[in-house]
Amino acid sequence: DPATLRPAFALDQTLRGDLEIVDIQAIQNGRRFAWEQPISIDFMIHHNENSLEVEHFLCEADFLTANLQGNRSNLNADMEFDLGKLAEQANQFLDLDQMTLHGVGRGRLTWTLDAQQHFRLEAGAAIQNFLFQPFATKPALAFNEPVINAQLTADGRLAGAGSASLLRCENAVLVTSNDNEQLVLQFTGSQDV
Repeated sequence: DPATLRPAFALDQTLRGDLEIVDIQAIQNGRRFAWEQPISIDFMIHHNENSLEVEHFLCEADFLTANLQGNRSNLNADMEFDLGKLAEQANQFLDLDQMTLHGVGRGRLTWTLDAQQHFRLEAGAAIQNFLFQPFATKPALAFNEPVINAQLTADGRLAGAGSASLLRCENAVLVTSNDNEQLVLQFTGSQDV
């Protein structure tokens, strides 16, 4: 029966899952690695042959909380993060002993897409008590800011219905700022990709 041979994604399905990762350990060349803090992921996704809807996608760890929901036409994401905790865990797997990274922040992303495939992307992030020092022996190279804000907006058009390929970028603006400086990068005009 040809109907039974249809791929799974053509069916109307809801996927629901909970995943918790705890106490990851490994030893390589006598060096022990351990990611002891739990990482949990909870999601519900509904899909059929015409659409994909993320009811919710939540990821929680000691360094990150991220939440995503929406579909191809309207997507929202929020996150809170701690760069110091991330660097502490990542240092086990990457050689970051000479580097210092600190800061806590939050971010938000909104994506909208209309029937004519015109999109708008808005994203923003704010980081408090940011410190990046690439080399412990060279403190003069440290970049330290009490607050950093970044905002990105972009407008354009996708190649067609069901496509994720960018056809044209019509406008993009990135603004970063701290207490006494602001940097604005702006692209205007229409550029086919």
